[in-house]
Amino acid sequence: MNNQINEIKLFPVFEQLSFDCIDDEQFKLPRLNIKKSVKKDIYTNTAELLLKHKRNALINIDKNQLKIESAKFEAIKIDHLAFAFPISELRQCRKSGQIGKTFRTQVKYPSLPKFKSCHSIDLVELEKHKNKTAEKLNDFYEMTLKTWVNDVLGFEMSPMRGRGLHGYKDSMTLRSNGVDIGFIGLGGQRDTIYFQISGTGCKSLFEHTTPFILHHWLSKVFTVTKLSRIDLAFDDFDGNFDCNYAENAYKDGWVRTSNRGQSPLINPNNKYTYDSNLNKLYTQEMVCVGSRTSLIYWRIYNKKLEQGIKEEDLTWYSSEAELKKWSVDCLLNLAATFAGLCPFSGSINLEKGIKTRSMNKAKEVCLDIAARVR
Repeated sequence: MNNQINEIKLFPVFEQLSFDCIDDEQFKLPRLNIKKSVKKDIYTNTAELLLKHKRNALINIDKNQLKIESAKFEAIKIDHLAFAFPISELRQCRKSGQIGKTFRTQVKYPSLPKFKSCHSIDLVELEKHKNKTAEKLNDFYEMTLKTWVNDVLGFEMSPMRGRGLHGYKDSMTLRSNGVDIGFIGLGGQRDTIYFQISGTGCKSLFEHTTPFILHHWLSKVFTVTKLSRIDLAFDDFDGNFDCNYAENAYKDGWVRTSNRGQSPLINPNNKYTYDSNLNKLYTQEMVCVGSRTSLIYWRIYNKKLEQGIKEEDLTWYSSEAELKKWSVDCLLNLAATFAGLCPFSGSINLEKGIKTRSMNKAKEVCLDIAARVR
């Protein structure tokens, strides 16, 4: 019996095994260099056309020609802007990329609060937990909204006004350098938040940021597909595109967007008196095409009179297109969007236009559902 025990070989346990030799062999193996895939932004076909058009127009040209071509793109300004998005999309701010900023320089957005599950059969306690959760979530949305408005838009928000706005239960005022330049609507409307920025606000907005960066936030972060309203304006200081030009263009059918259907209505809206020689002295000179409910509503007017400027040598006419429920991709190339509205706008900007459209009801509903299931 003792002899059999002596013949048994004792093996080391698992912890005693040495893997040093295996580690040495691993270092001798060739390393595999796997390239990480680069994520690219996905744009719609219209957005790709708008971006490509702008790149092709500004590439491989000399400095003098670059100034001329750049002036065409910068001639079209945004004079009014309105958009809405689900307030729940503010959760995406913290993990979204910030164009032109590094990880160290970008603004830190608040973290989404953590919620504990409630196991209770008492309805009173359950309701208390529900109200506490909603309160924490509202505080998070308020802090995130304030950070986004200040960082991206460059604006400040007032306290709640206690008054509704366009069907929203309450609203706040947007301010820039102490001046009221717009409103924010909150409460209701399928839990969305609504922004309305005036012409003065748009000027301040695009001194702080660019339409491209704004498009990134609205389209890529907040899943916005359409703008509630955007006004595109062209200012003429030579008198080439005045009210008479607009009326002649209307007679030639240049304001029509399609060969089918009736032409939009034209409404000359002038106010004037006569001097001793029976010459008209205008206090208001304006031509409107379309109606306020139309998807495209034109206003061509004497902005010098509208601003009350008395300088005789100054000529200032403005042609404004009020676009409703328009594709958010128009922010990528304002000049091509403006020129593509109709032959009238194309003749003003002298730039190759690209057709952008408002959202029809069916597409609007489908995109809204797609954004909500993200």
